[in-house]
Amino acid sequence: MTCSRCKGERIIWGKNKYGRAVASNCPVCNKDGAAVRKETKEWGNGHSRSVLDKR
Repeated sequence: MTCSRCKGERIIWGKNKYGRAVASNCPVCNKDGAAVRKETKEWGNGHSRSVLDKR
C-alpha cells in the first residue's frame, strides 16, 4: 500500500522563500529517513528491485 500523503515517493516537494523547489521527508512514511536508509542498505546487499539492475 502506498502512502496517501506522498504517493509512495517518500518525499514531499515544496518551495522555499525564494521560490525554489525543496524536497522534505514525508512525515507519514519517512519521518526520520529510516525507510530510505533501509532501501539503500538493501541495494548494497544486491537486493535491488530496479529494472536497470536486471541488464
